[in-house]
Amino acid sequence: MTEQPFPGQQPPAFGGHPAGGMPTPPKPKPWFKKWWVWLIIVIAVSVIGSALGGDKTAPSDARQTTTKPATDATQDDAPAPARKEKLTLDDGWKIDKSNQFMVQVVGYVSNNTDKAITNYVQITFDALDAQGANLGTCLANTNTIDAGGKWKFKAMCTADVKEISEVRFKEITGF
Repeated sequence: MTEQPFPGQQPPAFGGHPAGGMPTPPKPKPWFKKWWVWLIIVIAVSVIGSALGGDKTAPSDARQTTTKPATDATQDDAPAPARKEKLTLDDGWKIDKSNQFMVQVVGYVSNNTDKAITNYVQITFDALDAQGANLGTCLANTNTIDAGGKWKFKAMCTADVKEISEVRFKEITGF
């Protein structure tokens, strides 16, 4: 009979393992099975698909113009009604500096069409210091706005809270 060097000693924890030592750690997941890879792929496909699909309506710069034949001055020359943009920033937007760690621009964007926007909408503002120098961008985005609907946005600014004096509306993009 073999005597144990230390009586009452526990047998090794991994003594029954075929290799006789520590078990091998599990193999890590392949890169393509990680959740964040698929998130990046979905976002990239969405952005690329939206960019390639584009806006099916004619851009405002490409409006057709027609010339009227010269007639007598008694004809009514009333201007055509102004074409309203597809997406507009509603009046009343404001800067929210209530949080000591970030500045936000809050307001509403209206969809002036009879079709829902279902791909991507983004609004941007320039954050300016007291001298009017651009400090960074304030940005918000969403994927949908109903036909004739409104989107309540909160655009977060990337610049230092203490330096931002004002913001200037830059653009709304949507497709």
